[in-house]
Amino acid sequence: MSDSKNSRQTYLGVAASFFVLAIAMWLTMDNWAIALPFVTLALTFFVLGARQGGTTESDENDA
Repeated sequence: MSDSKNSRQTYLGVAASFFVLAIAMWLTMDNWAIALPFVTLALTFFVLGARQGGTTESDENDA
């Protein structure tokens, strides 16, 4: 149980860091197109972290 929570937090942490990097690139380079790959990665990791937290069933019920 804690392993899935840790991996969820890892995905959300990576998403936050990519989002901050995208904002920094957008502001410093004065071009939003440079930040697009980082925004895409941030959204991808956010979706992965949110999807993994959605399953609440345990493996013990399957046995």
